[in-house]
Amino acid sequence: IYQGKTKVIDSGDIYDTEYPGGRLGVFCLSQEQTIWSQLAYTCGSRLDYALRFDGVDDYVQLGTASQLHLTASFTVSLWVKVPSGNTNNLPAVCSHDNLLCIYIYRGNIKGKLGTRTIVGSGFSSGEWEHIALTYSSLNSELSLYLNGNRLTTASGVTSYTGS
Repeated sequence: IYQGKTKVIDSGDIYDTEYPGGRLGVFCLSQEQTIWSQLAYTCGSRLDYALRFDGVDDYVQLGTASQLHLTASFTVSLWVKVPSGNTNNLPAVCSHDNLLCIYIYRGNIKGKLGTRTIVGSGFSSGEWEHIALTYSSLNSELSLYLNGNRLTTASGVTSYTGS
C-alpha cells in the first residue's frame, strides 16, 4: 500500500494456489476520512527459486563448513540424476573446505562431516534419486538416506563447528 509515492506496507509475495484468481483485501479500522483512490493490484509472474543446471559445468559454492554455522542438528538433501555408466567420483554437495560433503561413486553414496565418512549403496545411475545426509546433535549420529530409506548411520559423530 502506498501513500503518494511512499510505500506504507508490503505483504511480500503470497502464493496461495488454493484460491484461483488471487485475492486482494484492505482493512480500514477506525480511520475516519480515509480516501482510497486509484487502488490497484498486480500479480507479477511467479518466480522459481530452485537451482537449474545444464549438466555440463554448473555448480554452487557453499563456502566453508564454519561459514554454514551448522552447530546443531541439520539435514542436507538434494535430487540427483547421474548419467548411466558414469564411474567418476562426483561431489554432489561439498563445502569449500571439504568438511561437509555428499559424494556419489560407482553406485555408492558417501556422506562426510569433519573427519567422519559414511558409505551407503544402492544409487542408480540414469534415474532421479533423492539423497539426504542428516546429523543429530542429540544422538551424535550421522545418517545417509536414499529415497527416504536410511542406508547407514554412524554413532559418536561430533559436528564440525569450525574456528
